[in-house]
Amino acid sequence: MDVIKVATEIEKKIHLLEYGRSDLEGKAKAMADAMGQYDKTIAIAILKHKEAGKLPATLIEKIARGDCSYELVAMELAKAEYKLSIQKLLCVQAEMNGLQSINRHLETTA
Repeated sequence: MDVIKVATEIEKKIHLLEYGRSDLEGKAKAMADAMGQYDKTIAIAILKHKEAGKLPATLIEKIARGDCSYELVAMELAKAEYKLSIQKLLCVQAEMNGLQSINRHLETTA
């Protein structure tokens, strides 16, 4: 690899990191929204079951959680996407560090 090609690749990685940072902010917001939606939905489900008075108190929360399974899946998916985005950024950062090492080596041998 020549110095110019390495520098170009480093610049590409910098842009990927900048994009990833913005994307991560969006994923964090989506995760927080999903968590809030799940909490809200489960609270409403618990209240409905309590008001109905047909279930024993010990089962209300478990049944409400079952009623909110869609929101739970959405929340877990949002968490997974957030964690995946972090891992992607770490991979890009590792690639950039490797390119920077190559660049230093090329500069000292040139």
